[in-house]
Amino acid sequence: MSLSLSWLDEFFLLLVRAAGVDLPKRGAINFIGATVADNPTTKATDVTISGAGSTAMGGSCGGTVAAATVKQIDGNAGVVQIVPAQIDFLGGTDSDGHALPYTRTNRVGKQTTNNTQTTVATVSIPTDHEQVRIVAEYHAIRTDDSYVSGDRAYFCREILLFRAGSSLTVITADHDAKPAAHNGTSSAWAGVIDASSGTNVAFKVTGENSKTIQWRLVVEIFAGDVS
Repeated sequence: MSLSLSWLDEFFLLLVRAAGVDLPKRGAINFIGATVADNPTTKATDVTISGAGSTAMGGSCGGTVAAATVKQIDGNAGVVQIVPAQIDFLGGTDSDGHALPYTRTNRVGKQTTNNTQTTVATVSIPTDHEQVRIVAEYHAIRTDDSYVSGDRAYFCREILLFRAGSSLTVITADHDAKPAAHNGTSSAWAGVIDASSGTNVAFKVTGENSKTIQWRLVVEIFAGDVS
């Protein structure tokens, strides 16, 4: 025997909308790729959605991801929060079959207590003939005086270079991409980019004797090769 819905049945059916488009009213919702179980304690239906490999996510996502690599995130709007020390955008080819350019963002920190130049981070330029533009932002804050002095500094440095065999050729030398800023007695502090050691690029800072300075550095690398 077949049953048909009356107008009253249809009145109480839940309206389902996908991406702003109303779908036809149905008497059931079918979950695919999910575990569905009745929960007598909460008097609810529990739907558990889990995935493996490449996962597309949309809407508002929260919680902690155990793995350091997120395969794919799709969404039209909203905020995506990722908390690694490094993010790479790489892969793919253009219409001629050549590798697309890639970008990398690094976040690092360092503490200094004297005026000895110190390396905060080092990155290697891995591919021969690769042309790279690097921008590094240095935030420096004195902390040993409970911030009373207000000693602070900011540097934004930029360099353009390419790898030639086992060394780097500098096209545009390290320079201020934005004017340096100092507050208090921080005029001796400095942040620079050093490309003088093989295929490595070092990010160095100089603090001040008898002052504890916290350095926060964000490095952005924009690179393209011809492979």
